[in-house]
Amino acid sequence: MMISPDQITVIIPAFNPGAFLEEAIDSIEAQTALPGRVLVIDDGSSPPIELSEKRRSFSVEVVHQANMGQAEARNIGVSMARTPLVAFLDADDLWHPLKLEWQLAALRIHPEAACVGCRAILVDKSGSCIGSGPGSFTGGLAALSYQEFVSGAPEAILVPSMVVMDRRILSNIPAFNPMFQPIEDIVFFDGFFKAHGKVLMVDQPLLKRRMHGNNLTFRYADMIRAYLKWATERVEPCQDEALTQSLRARAYLVTGLSALSAGQNPAARKLLRQSWRRQPNTKALCAFIFACLDSWVADFFRRLKRVRSGNLGKTRLMRVSPPDLTHEER
Repeated sequence: MMISPDQITVIIPAFNPGAFLEEAIDSIEAQTALPGRVLVIDDGSSPPIELSEKRRSFSVEVVHQANMGQAEARNIGVSMARTPLVAFLDADDLWHPLKLEWQLAALRIHPEAACVGCRAILVDKSGSCIGSGPGSFTGGLAALSYQEFVSGAPEAILVPSMVVMDRRILSNIPAFNPMFQPIEDIVFFDGFFKAHGKVLMVDQPLLKRRMHGNNLTFRYADMIRAYLKWATERVEPCQDEALTQSLRARAYLVTGLSALSAGQNPAARKLLRQSWRRQPNTKALCAFIFACLDSWVADFFRRLKRVRSGNLGKTRLMRVSPPDLTHEER
């Protein structure tokens, strides 16, 4: 597959993104392999999105629509793309400058994959490291199985901002489904796996995924409902009970941690108990104990954990180096 970077369309769904959007587009401008087109789908922002007059090395188009949600915004972007490849970038996320170059190289060597992702570092509103996403970070190329995807989905093992995809495949799989918001992206990738089957990950932190108060991640009540709907309707009918139980346990764990981050300790304790009941594990137990602490004690340990996780994220960013794309890890 000999595809040049200008044959990539980047799709950015955006709703009241503020300054984050310009930063996201700047991270595209910083790519060593520049895409040909960027589509910003303004999902009913108020006021409507107007980009700066800054000169770009690629075409940037803002498409305005009434507020219909992130799922429909991405679907509009996909329907407007005409290039062989598409990439997604959330309006508050940032790409490493080498992301597209290395993913294109992986696709040229492994065209059968049709979807190449990467790993992520977590940053806060200001862009400071606060942790790492899931993954081994070995620096090579790793195959992501459906079972690994399902188990790791609540911890965001695969999100749209990570991937470059063959656009032809998108016409053969279900679109982003608003009925599963706010995890419609997970259900979308579920459809990809079932229709196509192969995802490769550049096992390097090439995405800065921003976590902040307005982030959908903090909608823990909506998240757990959507996770349980996905588990019941899409995963359980075609997978063994053990995997489905693991998914439910991790969904309760992650949404419990989200509630804890939002300062909703009673809700966090309830969610974490549900996680423990389905799959007893140390992380759920420690988080539950944490949710029972006095607020000042919890704040102290939260700051301590954030510093430690942030240092790990910084270390992983410093170790980014050219990946070995010829060896596929299992």
